[in-house]
Amino acid sequence: MKKLQKKKIFFVPLIVVIALVVFAGGVYAATAIMLPGQVNIVAATNDIKVYLDSGCNFEITKIIWNDLPVGGERTKTVYIKNIGNTDANVVASLQGAPAGVNLKVNTDSMTVLAGQPATFNLVLDATQAAPIAAASFTVTFTSTPNYVNP
Repeated sequence: MKKLQKKKIFFVPLIVVIALVVFAGGVYAATAIMLPGQVNIVAATNDIKVYLDSGCNFEITKIIWNDLPVGGERTKTVYIKNIGNTDANVVASLQGAPAGVNLKVNTDSMTVLAGQPATFNLVLDATQAAPIAAASFTVTFTSTPNYVNP
């Protein structure tokens, strides 16, 4: 009989701990947006390329964002290199994101000098929960020539 009581004393706290972990996981899942493992990155014009590193050695087409809690944000830094021979205005835009997911960039538009890189800080934030585990969306960089009038 005493063996049974000892086992009971061990298993009751264990069951309570497991229940709390399951409950906490449920609360997190209800308040987090499950971003797809990889978000597409597109350089929509031929005069720019997107890189992971400041030396512009590792060109990227996807970024891993991970889960995004409601009210939270995730920041990723990318480097845009202007491979053209004219300065270019570059903007970033978000396509296909679910309601409640927003993209902020460190600047609305950035002039990237010909042959030079520039830093873009991409910030995704979540203003509401959304079931998007299977969703796919894209951050697109677009450039337009920056001609200076003489």
